[in-house]
Amino acid sequence: MRLVAEAACAEGETIHNMPGGVDSDQVYAALLVADQYGQRFLQEWE
Repeated sequence: MRLVAEAACAEGETIHNMPGGVDSDQVYAALLVADQYGQRFLQEWE
């Protein structure tokens, strides 16, 4: 997921249109949280 976060923040990517700026560490953290939510949902759904 770290590679995905870094790719999302590469120069020229649309993520730089977000106000306030975003870096790859923030994107990585968001991906981890989203994965945790998804895993929890799947566990409760079964």
